[in-house]
Amino acid sequence: MSGQVKVTQALSGYYTTTTYGGTTYRVYHRTTRPTVTTTVSPDKSGQCVKFQTQRYYSGAWHTLNTSARFTLGSKSAVSSRLSLSNPVSQRFRVRSEYVRSSKDTTDVSTWGGWQYLTVRT
Repeated sequence: MSGQVKVTQALSGYYTTTTYGGTTYRVYHRTTRPTVTTTVSPDKSGQCVKFQTQRYYSGAWHTLNTSARFTLGSKSAVSSRLSLSNPVSQRFRVRSEYVRSSKDTTDVSTWGGWQYLTVRT
């Protein structure tokens, strides 16, 4: 086992973007639940991913939660809506992890990059 898959995430449902400290954030209205779509390549349909969400406060990133596993569909992708408590004026980031199972004898578990978001009224 020596390979590493490519894990990509895309956020949808935002209405604009903004920048904090050189990092681009997707901006959501407080009534919209952000949707993150993860795609894994090469095709890993039937395998699993999980999501990790962090919030920025007190000068550092803190993990809010790591989701249960989601099964990748026929196009090696899965979407999930994020649940964020008291999100207005907060900064968040989310990433996905491909979780290697015993059926995958060629690749290792792999994290994707962070996607950044914030919520406004």
